[in-house]
Amino acid sequence: MASTVTTTSPIVIRTAEPQDCAQVYKLMRELAIHLKCEQDMKLTIEQFYKDVFEDKPVCYCIVATTAGDAATIVGYSLYFHTYNYLEGFAISMENLYVSPSHRGKGVGTMLWQEVTRHIDSNSYRGRKTKRISSKPIGRDSEHKIPGQNHKSTHYKKYQEKPLSLQILESRWKLFGHILRRHRDNPANKATRAYFIQCGKNHRGRPRTTLPTVLNRDLALIDHEIRLHLSDELDKITALAQDRRQWHEMTVKIERAAEASQTENWDAPRH
Repeated sequence: MASTVTTTSPIVIRTAEPQDCAQVYKLMRELAIHLKCEQDMKLTIEQFYKDVFEDKPVCYCIVATTAGDAATIVGYSLYFHTYNYLEGFAISMENLYVSPSHRGKGVGTMLWQEVTRHIDSNSYRGRKTKRISSKPIGRDSEHKIPGQNHKSTHYKKYQEKPLSLQILESRWKLFGHILRRHRDNPANKATRAYFIQCGKNHRGRPRTTLPTVLNRDLALIDHEIRLHLSDELDKITALAQDRRQWHEMTVKIERAAEASQTENWDAPRH
């Protein structure tokens, strides 16, 4: 891989060289400690040197260094060639790490962009390589990289829901099921006793209880019912008897929650 240098004072992004081996390996151990898996790190510095810096490397490394004569490596990214049965030849980013002292300065973004530049400038048998990347470590991973899909796009692509929405849907399904049971049913009786207990005043900061969470959901659609008192529980119990109406309300809440999440994801980060 040809050596390249990208300077963004006071950070320099370049291809790793053999003399960088010790510093990069030190950062790799730092990453292992950060992830609490240092005891599982079997890779030696000798093997790392052989894999990256000898004639036929199996992995490639980009480093971020401070500028000046006494340059210090403050971040790195490792990537390697792989083959994907759906798209063919591809690139996999093993990890991207930035030292804590240099996070929040865009170093991770610069490393990612340099790897992307390498990918875009190289082809295999006339085909552009595809990018497959793992999540970078550190605050720089929150930066939106040009061309990177937003979370909402990923969920739509794979026809999946965020876990928070799955929990919300299950919460209201179970709540409706309990409310439709006879009042003497143990689950129904326990729910009513719980709501009465939660309605009492407590010292200290407000507690997060089931009524609190349900009220937060209802507020998303400006519903008239608020589950603060037992008589309001009677109102929503009556509503739960109509399965179609209950389902429609649950769908409205879920869509409102999804819209709120998407708005937060797409909001610019500062």
